[in-house]
Amino acid sequence: MNNGYKLNKGGRRRGFTIMEALVSSALIAIGVVAVLQALMGIARNDNQQMESERMQRLAAQKLDELVATGQLVNGEIEGDFADENEPNYTWVASVGATGISNLNSLTIKVSRQTSQRTYSTSLQTLQYVPSETGSTQ
Repeated sequence: MNNGYKLNKGGRRRGFTIMEALVSSALIAIGVVAVLQALMGIARNDNQQMESERMQRLAAQKLDELVATGQLVNGEIEGDFADENEPNYTWVASVGATGISNLNSLTIKVSRQTSQRTYSTSLQTLQYVPSETGSTQ
């Protein structure tokens, strides 16, 4: 007895039932959704990494500029990167004592505020400050 299924020459039924087709479609849909979510996560992480690298580059450039021009003095200064065509990024630079004579701690923090969150990174280094000697005559 074949229970209403069409049988092939070997006595087996042909094709899929509607339930088998629905289950396989659901499994494929779940797999596709999982792959798309994984790809979105990869893209989001890639964007965050690029943002972090951009802020590190801007911080290093600004720190080099401030040291080279002698603008860093004890205390804190701040600004933005409009001159670098990056007006959405701001920076804060500070100079502090390390407790060791002739050695200062330089820190620069670069930030970017979005509607969802604030991204920021810091760069810190040490700077040797030669002691001032008396004038020679």
